[in-house]
This record gives sequence, C-alpha cells and structure tokens, in this order.
Amino acid sequence: MISATELDRAETLRFDPLTGIIAGRAPTSRYLVDVGAVFADRQAYTQLVVKNPLVYEVTQVEEHNGDGQVHYGLGIIYPGKVGSEYFMTKGHLHEWRPAAEVYIGLRGRGMMLLEDERTGECRAV
Repeated sequence: MISATELDRAETLRFDPLTGIIAGRAPTSRYLVDVGAVFADRQAYTQLVVKNPLVYEVTQVEEHNGDGQVHYGLGIIYPGKVGSEYFMTKGHLHEWRPAAEVYIGLRGRGMMLLEDERTGECRAV
C-alpha cells in the first residue's frame, strides 16, 4: 500500500505524444556533430555536418540515483539520413549488462540495432 507521504512526493507528468514534449522538462539535444561516429558513410557525413541538423532529443524525467533504480524518459529521433543510413542515436551500454530496457514507438516507424559488444556483431529487431 502506498502511504500518504509517498503520494505527496509523487510527481505528475504531462507529455504530449504528438510533439514528444514533457511539460517542464528541458530536452538534451544531439546534433549530427555529436553522433557522427555511428555513421559508416564518412563522405556523406562530411557533406551534411556543415548543416549540423538536429538528429534526436531525449527528455529525462528523473536521473536514476543508485544501483537498480529505473531511469525513464522520452526520446525523439528526427527524420533524416546520412547517405543511406537513417538518423540514429549514439547508443549506450548499461553499467550492469543484463539490465532490461523497454522502447515504445508512439509514431512513425523504426528499428533497433543491437550490438554484441564481445563480437561486434549487430542485429536489427
């Protein structure tokens, strides 16, 4: 059962699924120059980085503050390509490798690329 004190500390969040905005939260913006290393076509990257388009934004609801804590937020990947590759995030590794992660697409189409850090092999899901 949730105590009254816990309810008082609970935070109400409002987000617009059409715009991806979480009210009262500032997103972290990643531009092409920030994620360029993930794209294979270096020539296409060099041509496009001059314009430095916004590739994606992530709005964190709350920083996790310890082992086992859940981190959650909202990300938007904008439409665009570098050569024949669609825009993508820079990716990340979990400190605790078996950690679970959930992504829910609200609009559009996309895929996840998962890399086995031991072999370097990638697969699309």
